[in-house]
Amino acid sequence: MFLKLGILQKSLILIFLCSYYLICGQEKQISFSLKTVPFSQPGSFYTIKEVHNEPGTLEITTAKRSAVTYRWDPDKAWSNNIFKLRLIRDGESVSYQITVSPWELVLKPKSGKGQVKITLTNKEDFLFQIQDIEVVLESYRSLKGVHQRSEKEAGFVPHFSKTTAQLKIFGQGAISIQNKSFVMQDNAKVAVLRLSDFPKPWEAKAPNYQETIAQIKKEWRNWMSKAPKVPEELEESRDIAWYIMRNMIVGPYNNYSRQAILMSKMGMNQIWAWDNCINAVSVAKANPKLAWDQIQIFFDKQTETGMIPDPINDYTNQYGFTKPPIQGWAILKMIEIQGEQKALPFVKEVYDPMRQYINWWFTFRDINGNSLLEYFDGVDSGWDNATVFDKGCPIEGPDLAAHMIIQFQAMAKMAKMLKKPEEATQWKEKQKSHLKLLLNRFLNKNNRFEYPKIEESLAQTEKNKSLIRYIPIELGSTLPKDIIDALAEDLLPGGDYMTNYGLASESPKSAHYESDGYWRGPIWAPSTLLIFDGLVKAGKKEQAKEIAIRFCNMVAKDNGFYENYDALTGEGLRDKGYTWTAASFLIMAEWLAKNQ
Repeated sequence: MFLKLGILQKSLILIFLCSYYLICGQEKQISFSLKTVPFSQPGSFYTIKEVHNEPGTLEITTAKRSAVTYRWDPDKAWSNNIFKLRLIRDGESVSYQITVSPWELVLKPKSGKGQVKITLTNKEDFLFQIQDIEVVLESYRSLKGVHQRSEKEAGFVPHFSKTTAQLKIFGQGAISIQNKSFVMQDNAKVAVLRLSDFPKPWEAKAPNYQETIAQIKKEWRNWMSKAPKVPEELEESRDIAWYIMRNMIVGPYNNYSRQAILMSKMGMNQIWAWDNCINAVSVAKANPKLAWDQIQIFFDKQTETGMIPDPINDYTNQYGFTKPPIQGWAILKMIEIQGEQKALPFVKEVYDPMRQYINWWFTFRDINGNSLLEYFDGVDSGWDNATVFDKGCPIEGPDLAAHMIIQFQAMAKMAKMLKKPEEATQWKEKQKSHLKLLLNRFLNKNNRFEYPKIEESLAQTEKNKSLIRYIPIELGSTLPKDIIDALAEDLLPGGDYMTNYGLASESPKSAHYESDGYWRGPIWAPSTLLIFDGLVKAGKKEQAKEIAIRFCNMVAKDNGFYENYDALTGEGLRDKGYTWTAASFLIMAEWLAKNQ
């Protein structure tokens, strides 16, 4: 009968069914591993994740950089770890199984009765609903400054973690202090663990767990409604990536002048000047302000000379080094996604800071005055230890020249939007002249780019197998076709760089290749994305599609969204739950859905 209905009738029925599905709270189940993706909520620095050397045991940590994320002897724990979570029955620890969703964790003993539900209600408060089991918060270090006002309320200041802990229990249960632990007795209606910079008064009444969950679900539904469309086989990974992008949001707080999307709430718990450009593009359609904040937060910290920090965290900015200037690439993408009218207010904000930033590069990173810019350290490039930097710095890079050409393109676009035609023309002229410099200085007779030190001629430059030499592909059709064809040929399957999982940062055929060598072998999201995007702009969509498929399938193998990946096995490496990997996956997977 459904097949006989008209298109309008079918549409109305589908809309009704979707609405009913959401109203009834029967959300599509999204589950992820707490080993790789921490449980948290946007706005909060606090997480619950699996203890790295105790599978099946959870811990509460803080992602505040001010918590100092290195070890303090004689403590074996990292100083941002606060509590381990244990379940106790009759004085004995019991193992538990974990059910994960974006709104709560459910812990159940593997044998016997009992259950604990946990959620994070806001920036600071964990809610526990406890039934027929005892919950232990085992401190990673001694309970200095511990206090207990009553059997219902206790707290302490954890040493080195920069966080006060307040614990209050409502209902029939009680709190006891045993050695380094707080024990929450069973049958508590609800217990609240408050982690904050300083002690705060409790509300007059107990929070309602069910109402809290309902509100978090509502917010989650709203976020999920804005998720990009991806191929069906990548939808599960899309959901987890979209969860990561939302839950890594923090601020404004202390040194974060705006909302910031952290790289991770694990080890890399801060933001970097090129990482956040990629994050910005991935959320540009869903939340324009959040997207532009990722660019503008660095301009908020711009020095009077025009320099922006390398990373920013909750308590400081780090200058010294910088990061490659890909803001123009991100800005052009966001204008394309949002449309000029919606992007215009943000363009007005970033135009002058971008001008100052470009001037800084030409004032302080062109020591020989030839109008080609240098990296003073591999860190400046974002490719920290890539093999092109083995011979030392300062070094002129074809990738840096390509980035700057796109900066000029973005400035010309913004000047036109701001009705500054003369400035738009000037930026276009800068773009043309810099393209000539790129081709004259770095292009060899075989139409490939080399990476010379400033005192070297192209003939003196040692041949190199780093993928960074191919980043100028990001220019797309701005490069002459014969050059694009030559560069793209090297990145085809069977070439030096393409593996079963994607583009290796150093060719596996290189004598300097290392499987876990950071930028000396592993596959990275940003290099993959920039090259993919350049191939699309150059009209090489089939090759771009192959790169995107291999990368997305690799990431989807276990949905850990790692910092980088072993180029030959596809194994995830380094930090986990990493936003620029999630962001790059989302951008490429959405493109695949549109170009199937």
